[in-house]
Amino acid sequence: MFPPIRYSVLRIVVICATCVLGLRSSSASSGEIYSYTGPTYSARDCTGTYVANCTSDHVSGSFYTTLSLSQLEDLTSYSMPASDVKGFMFSDGNGVHLSDANATLSQLAVTTDSSGNIDWWVLSLRGADGSFLFTSSCLTSTCPGGGTGGLDGSGTSEMDSGSTIFEPFGQHWSAPQSTDALIPEASGGFLVGTGLLLLANFGLFRRHFQRDKLLQA
Repeated sequence: MFPPIRYSVLRIVVICATCVLGLRSSSASSGEIYSYTGPTYSARDCTGTYVANCTSDHVSGSFYTTLSLSQLEDLTSYSMPASDVKGFMFSDGNGVHLSDANATLSQLAVTTDSSGNIDWWVLSLRGADGSFLFTSSCLTSTCPGGGTGGLDGSGTSEMDSGSTIFEPFGQHWSAPQSTDALIPEASGGFLVGTGLLLLANFGLFRRHFQRDKLLQA
C-alpha cells in the first residue's frame, strides 16, 4: 500500500505557507540600522583601569530603528521614543558592553540631512550594573557659546572611565542601512522550503514503498 500522498502534499503546502507568512511579518517590521565609530580616548581623560589601554579605547556600536528612510530624512533634534528603537549594542573595547539586553537607552536624539545621514546626535546608555556610555556632538547653532565639539565617554564606574573631546566632523556614523537587506525574499524562502520538504517526503514515500514490497514478497 502506498503512503497517503495527498496528506504529505497538504503538509508541505501548510508548512510552506506558514514560512511565507513568517517572512512577510518579518519584512513588515523592517527599518534602518545606524553604526557609529568614535575617535580613541585621550590619555589625560582616563582614570582607574582605563589608563593602561586608554588610547586604544573608543565608542563603537549600532542601533536599529523601526522608522523608514523617508521618516529619517531632514530631522532636527529629533528625540526618538523607545517605540522607535528596536535594539542597540555599543562597546568601548574595554569593560563596557551595553545592549538592549542589559542596559537602558536614556537618550537618543539626532539631526539628519536629506539622505537620512546623522550630522548631530546625543546618545546615552546606562547599564544595570552601573556602567555607562555616551556620545554626543553639536553644531554651531546648538552648541553653548556658538562653538563646535563632540564628546565620547564610558566606564564601569565614575572612577574607572575614559573619554575624549573631538570635532564632530567626518564619517562617525555610517549611512542608514535598510534591514530589508538582512531579510530573505519570501519567494526565495518558499522555494527553498518547498524543495527541502519535497526531498524529505520523497524519502518517506520511498521507504514506505520498499517496505510494502518486502511485505508482499
